[in-house]
Amino acid sequence: MAAVTELATDVGTRAACRALFAPRASYYRDRRAASCTAATALRPRPARALSPEERNTVLDHLHGERFQDRSQPLFMRPLLDEGHYYCSIRTMHRFLKQQGESRERRDQLTHPPYQKPELLATAPISSGAGTSVCRRSSIGDERRNELTSRARLAGQGANHRKRLGTKALVVSVAEKVPQGIR
Repeated sequence: MAAVTELATDVGTRAACRALFAPRASYYRDRRAASCTAATALRPRPARALSPEERNTVLDHLHGERFQDRSQPLFMRPLLDEGHYYCSIRTMHRFLKQQGESRERRDQLTHPPYQKPELLATAPISSGAGTSVCRRSSIGDERRNELTSRARLAGQGANHRKRLGTKALVVSVAEKVPQGIR
């Protein structure tokens, strides 16, 4: 974008962006981001935030022998009975998550990636006996393809193939050829 800026002083922003094949929106977005760096400064630490020592105290209690097998609400009850309050349950969750010690209670189901069907045929399948079969089934319909193959191998007519209930479109080439050519 520096090249657009240099050229824009001579010919204008619109012409410079066209000449360098740079989108004008990206040019203006880049200029705005460069001028607003002070506005994106980190926010100050809240006054009521726990100090690092208090945070370590909470984590030490959570990791201690007494509470290591308990959830955060069960951790709070004995400490409140003893008269100690360190932080809220949500803050404990946040501390544990920052340490990488918190996750979903149950393992989430992950589905395997779905493989989209693809067309591999380049032409209709020909049986060689004057019959051409065009399949309209999806990939993986092995039973339907097997029925179609059995009917074709048995040499039975097109009517029987239709009775099988397959979605194969059977066109007899012999019926389409004129009498004089046969």
